[in-house]
Amino acid sequence: MLFFVSLCCHAEQLVPAEMRNQDIQRGFPEHQYRQLEAGEQRFAALFSEHTIPNNMGVAILVNDFSLSHLGNQSLGPLARHLNDEGWVTLVITAPEIELYAVQESGDSEDAAEQPKSIQPIEPASILSTEQYERFETLISERVDAAIQFTQNYPGFVLVISQGSSAAALLNHYAQQQTGLPDALVTVSPYWPEPARNHQLAEKMAGLTIPVLDIYNRWNNAWTLSQRQQRLIAAEKALKMHYRQREIVGTDLYAHQYPYIAKEVQGWLIHMGW
Repeated sequence: MLFFVSLCCHAEQLVPAEMRNQDIQRGFPEHQYRQLEAGEQRFAALFSEHTIPNNMGVAILVNDFSLSHLGNQSLGPLARHLNDEGWVTLVITAPEIELYAVQESGDSEDAAEQPKSIQPIEPASILSTEQYERFETLISERVDAAIQFTQNYPGFVLVISQGSSAAALLNHYAQQQTGLPDALVTVSPYWPEPARNHQLAEKMAGLTIPVLDIYNRWNNAWTLSQRQQRLIAAEKALKMHYRQREIVGTDLYAHQYPYIAKEVQGWLIHMGW
């Protein structure tokens, strides 16, 4: 059984972008998705309207690497709960990039710091600088295209990003001053490389936009090793509208999505949205 699950996870990582788009087109009616373009990328985003009279704006949900739009542990199932809170939602996947392990010397300090417990849904090896920069460029282009799409709708722009996608966006937003969303929610952010993962706390604390930092005690070691550092960095920077919340229970499952939606909405109400 474990071997079968491992094969399924590996197979999902190998699905090219065009096949994902075709799956969306075959599996959903046209009103439930939008085709967006970012540079040379053309990708599908699941789309749904808010279900109450109050319109908060558009929430862009960005899944972790290798997770499908509505797959197990993705952010996709969160969308309908946000619709019930007044949000139009777009669910997008992370771009597919070629991943390969970087060989390390046995006496490397970074190698000694690498967490030992890594979940199978994430890249389990330290990745190169080129891979990181390529992934950051592609994911930021996708989110920027989604933000461009939100200009058709009134209200706020909220980005909710997960895992390695959250890490890449944190670095991207820390370097730019324009085109930012109104607020950012990170769900279990991490990057599988010690130095860059350590820098996430500083990047998060330095953002000029509000940040809700969500984690779970069942997250991988990359996320948990910097959880306290993210909180400390935000407090030392006197960052306004920063909040860190633990989602109780095991890793993301259906019964936790309404709780996450309530955490997000409670945080936004606290800020006066």
